[in-house]
Amino acid sequence: ESINILTNGSEALNEDAQRLNTEALDYQDKLQHLTETVSNLKVAVEEEHGFDEAIVRNLEVLNQDLVSLQEKIDNMQYVSYGGTFVWKITKLQEKFGMYKYFISLT
Repeated sequence: ESINILTNGSEALNEDAQRLNTEALDYQDKLQHLTETVSNLKVAVEEEHGFDEAIVRNLEVLNQDLVSLQEKIDNMQYVSYGGTFVWKITKLQEKFGMYKYFISLT
């Protein structure tokens, strides 16, 4: 009877050992998968960080361009012509041609 008890105990221990080995393999697979996932996430975060830095640099350049354009516009608005008004006449040749035509009719 004690042999049966020892045999049953030994079988139970063997079954527990197999179960623990199976669980250990499952945990090892899960750990490997998680390690790969973390590695991929790390690469993605580094790439995203690089993109963010590039966007910040581009925004800084655009901001400098906007400041420069604003300065040019401001400088153009404050140009002095000594009190003389300056008008821009569009399509001058067309209008001058029409003027000559009307003068010739009169």
